[in-house]
Amino acid sequence: MSSNNPISNFQDVPWKQRFYRSMLGYGIHFSRRSDGTINRFILNLFDLKAQPSKQPIDGVKTSDTVVDATRNLYFRLFLPSLEQNTNMPLIVYFHGGGFAYMSANSIGCDDLCRNLCKKTGAVIISVNYRLSPEHKYPSQYDDGFDVLKFIDDNANTKNFPSNVNLKQCFIAGDSAGGNLAHHVTVKACEYGLRNVKLIGLIAIQPFFGGEERTESENRLVDAPVLSVKGTDWLWKTFLPEGSDRDHPACNVFGPKSVYDIRRLKFPATMVVVGGVDPLYDWQIRYYEGLKKCGKEAYLIEYPNAFHSFYAAPELKESGLLMEEMSNNPTSNFQDVPWKHRFFSSMIGFAVNFSRRSDGTINRYIMNLFDFKAPPSQQPFDGVKTSDTVVDATRNLYFRLFLPSLNQDDDVPVVVYFHGGGFAYLSASSIPCDDFCRRLCKKTGAVIISVNYRLAPENKYPSQYDDGFDVLKFIDDNANIKNLPFNVNLKQCFIAGDSAGGNLAHHVAVKACEYGLRNVKLIGLIAIQPFFGGEERTESETRIVDASMISVKGTDWLWKAFLPEGSDRNHPACNVFGPKSVDDISRLKFPATMVVVGGFDPMHDWQIRYYEGLKKRGKEACLIEYPHAFHTFYGVPELKETCLLMEAVKGFIERLIN
Repeated sequence: MSSNNPISNFQDVPWKQRFYRSMLGYGIHFSRRSDGTINRFILNLFDLKAQPSKQPIDGVKTSDTVVDATRNLYFRLFLPSLEQNTNMPLIVYFHGGGFAYMSANSIGCDDLCRNLCKKTGAVIISVNYRLSPEHKYPSQYDDGFDVLKFIDDNANTKNFPSNVNLKQCFIAGDSAGGNLAHHVTVKACEYGLRNVKLIGLIAIQPFFGGEERTESENRLVDAPVLSVKGTDWLWKTFLPEGSDRDHPACNVFGPKSVYDIRRLKFPATMVVVGGVDPLYDWQIRYYEGLKKCGKEAYLIEYPNAFHSFYAAPELKESGLLMEEMSNNPTSNFQDVPWKHRFFSSMIGFAVNFSRRSDGTINRYIMNLFDFKAPPSQQPFDGVKTSDTVVDATRNLYFRLFLPSLNQDDDVPVVVYFHGGGFAYLSASSIPCDDFCRRLCKKTGAVIISVNYRLAPENKYPSQYDDGFDVLKFIDDNANIKNLPFNVNLKQCFIAGDSAGGNLAHHVAVKACEYGLRNVKLIGLIAIQPFFGGEERTESETRIVDASMISVKGTDWLWKAFLPEGSDRNHPACNVFGPKSVDDISRLKFPATMVVVGGFDPMHDWQIRYYEGLKKRGKEACLIEYPHAFHTFYGVPELKETCLLMEAVKGFIERLIN
């Protein structure tokens, strides 16, 4: 737990990629002249080019089309060689390079677009625009928009395959290309294209900034690939003479902003960010700015990703990004191994048949399928466990998970609440035990998994009371002997999945109001938290019968948990809704990580929870896995589960250092 930042996945980049990046970085560094210009001869020695390939390479054919030879404006067309689709979408792509480096035929850019074409089955147009400092703002924006107009012109449609659908056009870009994609989209919305219809924008780690130094810039001043000093130099070479970084090209929603996109029919936008990117905070502000303007926007975060991670196809994050950019999103439930599917089916069967018509649960049937794991005082998979009773009269206890090899003096503690809709499972249930064991091993933290009372036998607020009583038990000096000597109670996190995520929020509120003596809550981790309301959201309507949990099932669970006569706008369910009673804006609420999945019917309620925290001035980060179903984290083989563990580890390390 010695690092100040999440661990960058740059360490996972293969040596050939590292060597190429190092050589390119060397070329960039030594090509910069003291007068602010670039020695293109030196740079081109290191910026290796790829020729167009009319014969398929890796399933993709390419060709170049000139738009304006006087400014070397052209685009590279990427065609999937096996395309049979009569309705192929089009992606207009802008490469990165800080507006000053790279081109559409640079090997890195060519490889990225080739991979994108192959994965998505879309036709890709990669734009070669003019570079700064020879050509300052707005040259790049003009070039990008001129290519869009070129495509829109009926006379030029002969340059495209007959099966390209211009009404399904996406605009995309990485780094400076992400910035370019935004501004070209604004120009296109104002102009009104005839044949091209922009339906989506994909901004991958977009290059935005401002005069303010953000927390991520200060923390990652010398991050891999891109430094803050480097971004300052790039902005100076790109922006008009005399401009600062609050120029609207750089700080799009800043004090000098000139575009009011609220009045525009702006396309749905996907914003991709990385936790080890100094531009992280500016990218989050861009996403929040879009939402504030009433635009449809999605945030995809990879907490361990460095700037330009997507150019290394070997990285897990790169593979996931390609899947998320695909025009056919699917649930990752299809990737669940058969043993997990069988176990999930058996649990689902028990849950279904244990529900009685009078709203109670047949615990005998349920317990036949809810297999338990006994505590293991001998290390199992590097973790020891033991149970501590808090109140035997209500079966309130916690399971302690200890990393057997952690000898640090300051080990953080995570108080964890399991899921199950407040009505099912326990701290000793095999899935809960397994998840906490993996979490303990990955993070090196001590995990306290709380066994609380269940509904409908024990309705609201029994579960919240149990959770808070465990916190007070830990906080009591007389009980510190139950914890390892090296646990640091001043580095305490509260966490939970599904109903446990809801529980974590409400227990954190009670703790903030109460004022604990020895325990200091510094972070909250809400994994697909169980929230809702009377309104039927878009995600509930779209994913009404999702894998693992249905809307009908959530309705039953709320009825079993909430007080008699209450509806789903009760503040336990709809925390920032019309009946909300807790004003957390006045509380010293801990930094919160909210994890959501694109195939979870509660997705929209979880997003509203994140936005509610931000609206009340609380530190919050959103981690979204667009293909993830509800409870995906219970399947360790899934890529998203591995990334989630890395994200939780990074979140903990960032807050304790």
